[in-house]
Amino acid sequence: MRRFARWYARRIVNVNVNIVLAGLLALPPTALVVHFSRYWGVDDHDKVLILAITWVTDIIFDVAIYFVLHWAANHGSWRNAWLDKAEHVIVEPAYKGMSFVHDAGLVQFQRLVISPVLYVLWLGSQYMLMKAGMDRVPAMALGWVLGISTARTIHTLWMLREERISRERRLSARLLCTRCGYDLSLVTSEACPDCGEPIRRVPPPGVMRDPESAPTPRSREPEPKTHAASPGT
Repeated sequence: MRRFARWYARRIVNVNVNIVLAGLLALPPTALVVHFSRYWGVDDHDKVLILAITWVTDIIFDVAIYFVLHWAANHGSWRNAWLDKAEHVIVEPAYKGMSFVHDAGLVQFQRLVISPVLYVLWLGSQYMLMKAGMDRVPAMALGWVLGISTARTIHTLWMLREERISRERRLSARLLCTRCGYDLSLVTSEACPDCGEPIRRVPPPGVMRDPESAPTPRSREPEPKTHAASPGT
């Protein structure tokens, strides 16, 4: 179970898992709304209206469910219970220090950018399947599978790129082990606890590496004394 917790604690993993899970959990209420729309006067020939009902209902349920899952995965207290002192702060440096609202909002922004791909594939497939004679509910489910799988692939590549850029920046600042990539931001020893590589810390700007190598300050020569002229001279 602890191994699963370590795997799930990684943000890029739980974001994908939570988005798919939120989509799956949003499908039943969305399917119910789409199903009962026929009793609200929405005829099978009103395919565009059915697609609009599907889209709006899915967004409402999906976003609400995802926010709950994202808080539980990345900001919940379970991390302290299931992960040890070093592991419970596992977080990709690209998102380190973000509040829950900022963090979850960033994910929703990324999803918003990718959403045209999701909904074009989903609703387009649903429309074509309904036009071919399939019932509205299974057509909705099959379209969702096609759309979500494509959107998740694009989003994962996006997050991997952000992690890679941030990792390169941290390596340049010596916050990751140059040999194995272990996070050294919380390490106080002189060697990597994972592989034993000596830690070469970069001193802050303006601080000398070796105090003995600092140049000796030049001694100030005393200024020649000038005697004031005596009165009458």
